[in-house]
Amino acid sequence: MPLQPTQMNSLPNMLDIHRFYDLMQEEHVILSYQGELNGELIDMLIQMTDHRLTFTGTRLRTKKKVINILVEALQNTYHYIVQASDTEPKESLILKSPFLILAEPSEYYAIFTGNYITNEQAKHLQERVRAVEGLSEKELQEYYVDSLNKKQEQLPQKGGAGLGLADIIRRAKHDVSFDFRPVDDIHTLFSLFIKVHKNEPSPQSVFSSLINPA
Repeated sequence: MPLQPTQMNSLPNMLDIHRFYDLMQEEHVILSYQGELNGELIDMLIQMTDHRLTFTGTRLRTKKKVINILVEALQNTYHYIVQASDTEPKESLILKSPFLILAEPSEYYAIFTGNYITNEQAKHLQERVRAVEGLSEKELQEYYVDSLNKKQEQLPQKGGAGLGLADIIRRAKHDVSFDFRPVDDIHTLFSLFIKVHKNEPSPQSVFSSLINPA
């Protein structure tokens, strides 16, 4: 029996792929990932980032800053991963997986992470964000050092994001945006957008508009 030709209803999907590829090219995406997240995968993503930044000739000081911030952002994401139920559809699990985009749109590196958290976690995390995002650089440094000294007393082993968020804000010179978007009665989508400038600030990219839509 002769093989049947491929159905043309796959064409729209191919066009979507090409549009997505064009967007990644236009925004100079270095790395993108969505899926399961654990310690081993975090190490792999960090190694891939290191390799890509080295390949593109990124200055050593800038590369270290990007990687240090990325480590904190991924660990923060890992601390707040929502455990899926066994009965949840596979498609739903994929959509709720943590994601990461690292791009170089112009004169800065853009780190964009997101993950689903429970609404209760969102309230807790918003309190931590409010506690650190308004601090001056000197206050952030003092908070960071004080938290390091009292880490075992102040931070729980799971979900203790205060120190990590303070370090991200400190390293990124406050160029960090947080977004909490309720999804349903149980979940909130938490997104983190970080700019690591090479020199002077530059115009917004399409990724920053995802956090701060017009």
